[in-house]
Amino acid sequence: MTNFQQGVESHNLIWLAVTLAAGLAIALLPLTLAAVIVLGSTAFTVVLIRPEYGLYLLILAVPWGSVREIHLGAMTVGLTEALVGLVLAAWLARMVATREIKTVHPPLLLPLLVFLGAILLSLTVTLSLQYSLKEVLKWLEVLGIYLFVVNVIGRREAKAIVFLILLAGISQALLGIYQFFGRVGPEGFLLFDRFMRAYGTFEQPNPYGGYLGLILPLAYSLLVASFKMQDASGARSWPFAISFYSAACAVMAVALIMTWSRGAWLGFSAAFIVMNAVRSRRAAALFALALILLSFAIVMGGLQLLPEAVVQRFLDFLPFLGRVDISRVEVTPANFAVIERLAHWQAGWDMFSEHPWLGVGIGNYEPVYPAY
Repeated sequence: MTNFQQGVESHNLIWLAVTLAAGLAIALLPLTLAAVIVLGSTAFTVVLIRPEYGLYLLILAVPWGSVREIHLGAMTVGLTEALVGLVLAAWLARMVATREIKTVHPPLLLPLLVFLGAILLSLTVTLSLQYSLKEVLKWLEVLGIYLFVVNVIGRREAKAIVFLILLAGISQALLGIYQFFGRVGPEGFLLFDRFMRAYGTFEQPNPYGGYLGLILPLAYSLLVASFKMQDASGARSWPFAISFYSAACAVMAVALIMTWSRGAWLGFSAAFIVMNAVRSRRAAALFALALILLSFAIVMGGLQLLPEAVVQRFLDFLPFLGRVDISRVEVTPANFAVIERLAHWQAGWDMFSEHPWLGVGIGNYEPVYPAY
């Protein structure tokens, strides 16, 4: 046997021993942990070979990745951050391997670079570097994923991405509906002593409503486009798409209502109006007329036709219009949400007034807030 053959045989024996040891270790581990290791290793390998698959996983990790996270001081590291790092590393490795390290210059590249330059400049006045670095890393992730998408993702991958975005929204909506009717959540989210405000995996109804408010307009736009394309082509394949988009809109709209978040309601209402107004001049005229009629109905007492709870939800801030000294207002369970927002707004305005150019440092609102 030659030295080369001996070396190959030794190499194979080493790999065989490593494989057997790994298999034995997995077999002795608890089933859940073993499954996580196997699935994680498989996903890691697949993403290294096809980075775009990591983006598919990232779409699902954004709403669901917060279930398991590690806290490192002010920073939080979870599945989302791990996938972003893996996708970008795999993309860079592929460019190095093919000796094609280049990127296109998409339209948002310059604005993102200018914004990053501005927040880096604000580090010169930051109070907590930990909080600032957390936000800087977040925006570097945004820049990296943006460049990855415009350089790697084609039309076929884009269709899969849209489908997964809607699927993630539907899954979160179903969870929120379950929380609403199942009364699953903290006592502070209780509604009418019968229901619970929906919050998904976001811990709070407002960011959860914001998440749904970003995906629901996409589903609605696709639904409208599907109707148009079916009318134009007469193809029989569109009913499936219409059914899927209709279900997505219905489920997410119901969950959005169940958040009991005024900001989410108003945000989607604005998106709904704009999307329909820009479809055509006729649509814009119809929506302008509808807004005029709606305003007239409100002035004439049309709010009385709505449930009292909904009206109160929108009007409970009226006593606090104008410059109010929050420190002198008695906080009660009924006005806590409004008072809290006013306190944050006033603190934010005071921070801007005292630091109009560089602010208080990117991400430093929380550590600086007690001083205001």
